[in-house]
Amino acid sequence: MSDYPCIVQFPHPQKEHELTSCEKKATPLVKEWNNGQHRRKFLRAKGMCVSDNNILSVEKDILFWGEWEPYSEVEILQGNTKSPKSPMYVHKPFLKVKKNGNLHYYIHHQPKAISESDKAKLSCTDRSCIKSNRSNTDPFVFGNYFIYSCCRQFTKNKENGNFKYSSMKSLQKGSLILFGSSFLNPQGEDSYFALDTVFVVGESRLFHVKSHENDLAGFIPPYYAEIMGYGNWDGNPEMRCYHGATIDDPINGMYSFVPCKSCSSDTRSWGFERPKLRASMFESITDGSKDIINVNSSRNFRTFGERRCAFFDEEMVYQVWQTVRQQVINQGYEIGVKVNFEIR
Repeated sequence: MSDYPCIVQFPHPQKEHELTSCEKKATPLVKEWNNGQHRRKFLRAKGMCVSDNNILSVEKDILFWGEWEPYSEVEILQGNTKSPKSPMYVHKPFLKVKKNGNLHYYIHHQPKAISESDKAKLSCTDRSCIKSNRSNTDPFVFGNYFIYSCCRQFTKNKENGNFKYSSMKSLQKGSLILFGSSFLNPQGEDSYFALDTVFVVGESRLFHVKSHENDLAGFIPPYYAEIMGYGNWDGNPEMRCYHGATIDDPINGMYSFVPCKSCSSDTRSWGFERPKLRASMFESITDGSKDIINVNSSRNFRTFGERRCAFFDEEMVYQVWQTVRQQVINQGYEIGVKVNFEIR
């Protein structure tokens, strides 16, 4: 692993999940477990918010953008247009559990097989778990701590089947990952990076997919491995499972969070876009010598602060984290932590 913490801008797909014609006929409306390309969901879940002086609120319903590929109960938002910035739906994430403790995979219709053209659009990580017919959720922002454990940590050589690993497999404790999506000149507006998850790297553990039960014993919460589909993956890549630092156990004063807002009784006010990050917001930290945010980076993640960039010490990473946190607050969002999905 690198001797220095890194700052990573991690773009992922910006589009919102939509309901299929079959899902629209179900009562209640339920979005099935996604078996295709990753999408964002505008989520409603129980969580807590952190004040300026790091005091936790009581648990309440919060709204935020994130990734949740399993089932979700859906409500159609009123008055919204099909804009990539504003949601059409609000999703309540849940898992259904049988009496014996196993997950119950109930569906209103049989998921369609993934076409060869759709397979070609999937990332290497996604293709590795095609046999499960269910997309994984990475990063995972639910429970006592956030988890990031696979996405873009490797590529697979099509000819010999060997794995080539990226720097995302060897992040130093205290590194900062900014997950979001790039919007390039939306409706004449300056380009920006729409932030949905701030992940501060905490403890980590190496694991192989085929031996994940032993490798990650006591390190991951119940149902996480099944949500990730590890038992059905093709191949046996080695990856690193990262815990996100928490408000209860911060690293260098930093913790993981999601930009959120408290749930309002007015459903038409629920829909909101994600906070915007631009390179100019960080110029005072880097003296303009290096852009923390590249708004034109729509697919490839960008890593700063490795050995060749000594100025990315712990203090520099903290300044960037603090700037991101303040920008989130300045734009009218709250700092969400301790988020939970529903067990049914």
